[in-house]
Amino acid sequence: MDYRLIRHLASFKIVAEERHFGHAAKRLGISQPPLSQQIMTLEHHLGVKLFERSRSGVSLTPEGKHILPAVEIFLGEGEMLEAAVLEASQGRTNRIIIGAIVFTMTDLLSGLFEKARKQMPDVSFYVREFDSNEALDALEREEIDVAFLRAEDNIANLRIVPLTTERLVLALPNSHKLAGNTSVQLSTLAEEPMVYCPRAISPSYFDRIMTICRKHGLQPRLTFEARSITSQLAFVACGIAIGLVPVSMQTSSLSDVTFVPVQGDTDIVTAAVACNTQNQNATVNAFIELVTA
Repeated sequence: MDYRLIRHLASFKIVAEERHFGHAAKRLGISQPPLSQQIMTLEHHLGVKLFERSRSGVSLTPEGKHILPAVEIFLGEGEMLEAAVLEASQGRTNRIIIGAIVFTMTDLLSGLFEKARKQMPDVSFYVREFDSNEALDALEREEIDVAFLRAEDNIANLRIVPLTTERLVLALPNSHKLAGNTSVQLSTLAEEPMVYCPRAISPSYFDRIMTICRKHGLQPRLTFEARSITSQLAFVACGIAIGLVPVSMQTSSLSDVTFVPVQGDTDIVTAAVACNTQNQNATVNAFIELVTA
């Protein structure tokens, strides 16, 4: 393994993040000339120019932009390798790789890991951020052991267990004409521009919301896409759209958003745990049982 190349790739990543050699050198704890030499050596080794230099800083070339994601993945895998070696030297050879959407990281996993570490002290846990569809794909490819996501459908070779179910509420800009209502019928929202999470991110979640809308006489005017529920609320706060979000989002600190209950049955699975049924790892099965107990 060429450790010098790995060090140079790590320096490339830091310069790409800082967009400035001086700031990157300070972050790396070295002076600027050696850092510049590392990047020049890396560019020579790869045969491409990685940065465009200017008085104000640096910017990635098209080639640099293209390889940066692969470098980030490579360095991340290297960090996992180092951690695995350390764990093995300490006698901890069991590990669980988890894919999770942001919602479950903030609302579910913190308390769960505290419980898991007490009951499974010999297990190391790794968490990667995914959207729901990415997590399902990673499970099927067995790149991760467990996923925390939004899903409720039965999928071949996957076991999906709902963990939390919530009602949907309507998120409105404070200035909206319906903001003072005590409740709203979905059928009255046909002309309203709506911000939504696209189906590609979470097919099950999207399909369930569409089913609820149609059941209540609404063909929603899907106008703006947002990759997360938090982003949906940001669109609403800007005053350009309305959104249907889980009731727990009422705890949001956004002062420009009003939440109004929706009439009728709007229950939706907001978090589920999933695993690949082909994975016969006893440690993974024990973790699933702990989660669903």
